[in-house]
Amino acid sequence: MPANRISSLAALMGFWVVTATGAAQTTATPKALETYGPNLSFYRVGFTEFLPTDSALTFSDVFLNVSTSHARYPTSESLAQFVAVPHLPSGALVSGVEFDWCDTNASSDANFYVLQTLYTGENETLIGSTSSNGSAGCEYSIAEISPPFTVDNNHTQLLLSAFLPETDGSVAIAGAIVRYQLQVSPAPATATFTDVPVSHPFFQFVEALAASGITGGCGAGKFCPNDPVTRGQMAVFLSKALGLEFP
Repeated sequence: MPANRISSLAALMGFWVVTATGAAQTTATPKALETYGPNLSFYRVGFTEFLPTDSALTFSDVFLNVSTSHARYPTSESLAQFVAVPHLPSGALVSGVEFDWCDTNASSDANFYVLQTLYTGENETLIGSTSSNGSAGCEYSIAEISPPFTVDNNHTQLLLSAFLPETDGSVAIAGAIVRYQLQVSPAPATATFTDVPVSHPFFQFVEALAASGITGGCGAGKFCPNDPVTRGQMAVFLSKALGLEFP
C-alpha cells in the first residue's frame, strides 16, 4: 500500500500518535468513525452493489489478473456501465468519492463518474469524475466534489457510475468510499420559540432540535435557553438525538 494512502487514511480515520518526548512514536490508537456530528465520515459501497445498466449484460466477480482480489467486471460487453446508489441520510454533505479498482491493462482505463439525479433517476448532472491509470494491480482514485453535494432523499439522489472498457478481467471495479459529513439544517425564516428569535446566536441550533422532535421547549411557546438542564432532561435530549433504545 502506498505511503500516502496509509497516511491519508490514518488522518481521515482519526488516528492519534502518542508522544512522550516530543518525537513521533510508531504506535497509534485508532478512533472509531463518527456516526454523529460534523466530523468526516465514510460510507463504503461494495463492489457487489455496482450493477449493470443493461440487464442482458453478464459479469464476473473474480478479477482474473490478481488472484487475491474481489472485483466486478463485464464479460459480454465492452465499455459496460455499472451503477450504484449510496444510502446516506438527508443533510449529509458529500465532498468526495474514492473509487477502488483493479487495472492491469496498459492501454485501457476505467472511467468513474459521480452524478446527481432526481429521485426518479432523471435529469443527470455530473458533479465529479476520475479514472484508473493502468497500474500493475489494484489501486484507487478520488473524484472530488466541489461545491459539496447535499443529500436530500425527498428530491435528489447520488449516483455512482463506472464505465469498464474490457471483458477480459483486466479492468474491474472493487468498490467505492463516499466521504461526507453531517451538518445542521439551515435556519427557518420564523422562530418556533418566542424567547429564541431569529437574531439569537443559537437560533439555528435550537430550531434544529425542535424540527427533529428532540425538544418541545419549556412550555408556553418558550425554550428557556438560559435555564439549567437537569439530568432527566439531558437523558431525553440524548436518547432522542441518538435514537437510543433498550433490549
